[in-house]
Amino acid sequence: MGRRLVVLIVAGVALAAVYVALHGVPGMRRSRGGGTDGGGQAKANSGAEAPAPPAEARAIQRYKQIQLLGEQRKVENLPTFRKELSNGDWRIEVAAVAAIGKLADKGDPKALVEVAAEPKRPERVRGEAIDWLGSMRYMDSGEAVLNALEDESLLVRTRASRAIRSIIGFDLGYRATDPPARRQQAVRKLRELWPVFYKCTVHPE
Repeated sequence: MGRRLVVLIVAGVALAAVYVALHGVPGMRRSRGGGTDGGGQAKANSGAEAPAPPAEARAIQRYKQIQLLGEQRKVENLPTFRKELSNGDWRIEVAAVAAIGKLADKGDPKALVEVAAEPKRPERVRGEAIDWLGSMRYMDSGEAVLNALEDESLLVRTRASRAIRSIIGFDLGYRATDPPARRQQAVRKLRELWPVFYKCTVHPE
């Protein structure tokens, strides 16, 4: 074999290697990720939105169920709503609070007071309970709602402010966004006057 032929063969092999490196093996299309069609499809699938975990899916389903039951406003569902107040998922607890509130005087405002007074509960759950206590104008929620006026959560303070105005029927100047000193002054005034409101409303002479 002549030297020239050997050089041509080596050059051809080198060119073929370069072509394969750049374009892949002929007949096999490469994906954008650098793999073959099968690998590219696997990567495409892995990039799709993953389905919700079973526990999350069950929580969402239960939340929707409690919402629907709440819309029915049937007092026979009250035990179910009470049970779900300690579900552990804040969304379901909010739905249960709202369902109890929608029962109005047939509901269980004392259960909502307990929720409102529990500082370790999520703020959205406590805020929802306070909101409904205000809507129900439940005077026996006074201590829990007054305490909520001094809460660290702006959401809870705002709901408590609205509830107080609904319960007593007028505004004594409390604003959830005021500086702490001004809020405390308004709360002191409300605490002083609350026994008078309570007596006139619950035990009028």
